[in-house]
Amino acid sequence: MTRVNLAVRRPQRRAAGPAARTLFVLTFFGIGACTAGDHAVGPDTAARAETAAFVGGFDPTGVLTFLEVPDLTADRSARKLIRARDGGFVEIQGFRVDIPARALSRDTWITIDLPSQLPEALYVVAEFGPSGTVFRKPVRLTMPLSGVDLSGISLDDVGIWFWNGTAWEDHGGVARRRAVRATTTHFSKYGARGIDTTSGG
Repeated sequence: MTRVNLAVRRPQRRAAGPAARTLFVLTFFGIGACTAGDHAVGPDTAARAETAAFVGGFDPTGVLTFLEVPDLTADRSARKLIRARDGGFVEIQGFRVDIPARALSRDTWITIDLPSQLPEALYVVAEFGPSGTVFRKPVRLTMPLSGVDLSGISLDDVGIWFWNGTAWEDHGGVARRRAVRATTTHFSKYGARGIDTTSGG
């Protein structure tokens, strides 16, 4: 299948099919092509498209990507009332948060929101909320690695990072074949990131 370069570390993605390829190319390069005048799509245009993803809420540099274009018609958010006394979990499409008993100061509707548009939806990122929630005890975040491009990346170099609004902050974590897990004491946007060991990144 055709493989498309997405981020600075150049993760590889296999297109899901002709229709998905067309949708992806039109969405990912459409803005850059319109603003580039008569210039053909090339590395400069791709760089502008990656910068546009930053405007969409985060810097895509080093963020892992899915091998297939996600189904954007499926549920992209989950919401559950977690009782402070009991704790509990919320999960959607491999993204999950486990909250221990007494970690919350009061009963709270906990949410997980996944990007609903391309190109952001191609990246392994999620908004855990309510944003700004602070916990009395660490909670465990889980992000999927099944169906994710790990070309040239060691699992030892994969972790969960927190987006502080201007840069990624490392939360560490332990990666296995199907998921990476880490703990945090606050909610915001998180992403799974890795180092491409084949390119020295």
